[in-house]
Amino acid sequence: MTTADAIVDPAGEESPARRTGPWPVRLIFGIEDAVMALLLVAVFVVVLIQVASRFIFHAPLSWTTEVSVTIMIWLAFIGLAVGIRDKAHVSFELLEDRVSEKYRILVGLVQAVVLGFFLVIVGYGGIGLVQLGLGQLTPAGLPQWIAFSAVPAGCALGLLHLAAIEAQAVWSALRGRSAPSADLGKEA
Repeated sequence: MTTADAIVDPAGEESPARRTGPWPVRLIFGIEDAVMALLLVAVFVVVLIQVASRFIFHAPLSWTTEVSVTIMIWLAFIGLAVGIRDKAHVSFELLEDRVSEKYRILVGLVQAVVLGFFLVIVGYGGIGLVQLGLGQLTPAGLPQWIAFSAVPAGCALGLLHLAAIEAQAVWSALRGRSAPSADLGKEA
């Protein structure tokens, strides 16, 4: 079993999309998961370097705080998109579980429109932040736009996942099948 196969959804079940979905979907999932893992390892290493430099060598490094914050910003916004992909956000299930099957697609679409609107607004604001940061450097000398670009990147990826999930739900409803739970790319 690969690392991607071992990842489970919030209900504790393995995601079939990771095993049987179309190869582009599996590829995107794998890239997202790999980037998240690499960023998590990177922030751990940077913080470990800071702790070692401060407490072992008594010579703290100025750049480690900015680098770790930048990595955590990227983790948060890619994590937002992965949460949308896996339907791990509470709002997705809060109403859907309380309505009949007849209205479940409608409730899901309304939630998707609200979330999509939020992602567009935040992503648009993030583009403005990137533009502001183009000519600026942090005190440690890092280009400011690197941290700011996580906002539109994460929102765009989240919008792609949201659109794919809702398109699949509508397609399933039109074909007379129940809405898929959380498995983007699952064969219906």
